[in-house]
Amino acid sequence: MRTISTAFALASVLVASLIACGGGDQQPPTTPTAPSASAATTTTAPTASATPTASTAPTAAAPDAGTPAVADTTTPHFNDLPKDKKIEIMSKKVVPNVGKDFKDYNAKEFADFGCTTCHGPKKNQDPHQVLPKLTMSNGGFEKMKAKKPEMVKFMQEKVAPDMAAALGEKPYDPATKQGFGCGGCHTVDMK
Repeated sequence: MRTISTAFALASVLVASLIACGGGDQQPPTTPTAPSASAATTTTAPTASATPTASTAPTAAAPDAGTPAVADTTTPHFNDLPKDKKIEIMSKKVVPNVGKDFKDYNAKEFADFGCTTCHGPKKNQDPHQVLPKLTMSNGGFEKMKAKKPEMVKFMQEKVAPDMAAALGEKPYDPATKQGFGCGGCHTVDMK
């Protein structure tokens, strides 16, 4: 009887693993749960009855977790999206959210925040061509911070993180040199 319970426990773990790996938003089948209850009833060894129950518990929790790791690896980078999807993100997320940040920062200067604020008056301009070039080398960042401390703080603490969120990217991490930061919109001289 113990061999059958052990075999059933291993089969339950295998089924749970297969469901977890390929499940996505599928609901786990209820059949493994019912036999594990009956196997637990007929088995006298307490460890055999605990194993199937433990193996089915994570399976039931996996769909509720939303599988964020899978979603993160399949989400294309903003630059790889088609033009219509980029425009949709810009108009539905960037302009309302980041535009609010700018208006909160300086309502008069950014009263008309919109596409041309970053993309310029000509159609389809890249913000790198329109926005000020930032020099980060040879003390450039320190000079910029001394000259415009409020703007630098605002860009670091509000604009860059909110742009990253709007574009579905992680904020720039200086340690890994990955994520969305100043260079997402500005030309940055690091030499």
